[in-house]
Amino acid sequence: MKKQQDVLNKKLLGTIVLIIVTLAAVLGVVIYVLDYYPADGNTDYISDGPYGVSEINFGDGTIVFEPNIFSEYGVIFYPKSKMEAKAYYPLMRSLAARGVVCMAAEAPAKMAALGKNEAYGMNMRYPEIKKWYIGGHGDSAKTAAAFAAENNDFITGVILLGGYTSTDLNGTGLKAVSVYGSKDGILNMKAYEKNKAKLPADSKEYVIEGGCHTYFAACSLLNGDETPDITFEQQIDAAAYYICNGMKEEQE
Repeated sequence: MKKQQDVLNKKLLGTIVLIIVTLAAVLGVVIYVLDYYPADGNTDYISDGPYGVSEINFGDGTIVFEPNIFSEYGVIFYPKSKMEAKAYYPLMRSLAARGVVCMAAEAPAKMAALGKNEAYGMNMRYPEIKKWYIGGHGDSAKTAAAFAAENNDFITGVILLGGYTSTDLNGTGLKAVSVYGSKDGILNMKAYEKNKAKLPADSKEYVIEGGCHTYFAACSLLNGDETPDITFEQQIDAAAYYICNGMKEEQE
């Protein structure tokens, strides 16, 4: 009888421990999801460009910024983990003002690694666009590159903002544009340099002098980033300029 009771007690204890561990895991996920970098008051910024911009809301959470001319280029952005898509509106608007259709795909729970396939189907909203790039900021650069490598039938290239690819893009036919700030305190430069060999030989690299990791998005300075020597607006202007030049040069 005592042995049976001991077995029951052990089973009960095991069940209680399992419940506690499960609840702790769920709580950890909830805390992670709620602890993110909100977009700040700079989300309405748009740098100079030759074209007017329209903001289109498809009603399913997808916001698209269109130039007022026909565009042969489209960009789908993958936000950095813990960053909301709204933080990238200034960069998206600024690219649209330069003739590029832009939209963002926000990952589940704002975790970039979980959102690799979020871009599926987004290009179908604009079937007339044949040159689609997928961009990622920070850790989402790796996610974007992985998606591009698996979908090079409709993706033309990748845009890496303060990030790098861990997927070998050589032999995929993809193009690549890399942009980072000279005062990026978050980008692991050793890993960046090590993984350069995984980029196509004709990739374009641009360094924004005085720019930081954070200022590709409209939010407060991220933990660990360096204090930039330029303003948020100046970095957005430079990033939009370099991205557009890189994409066009890739196509020549």
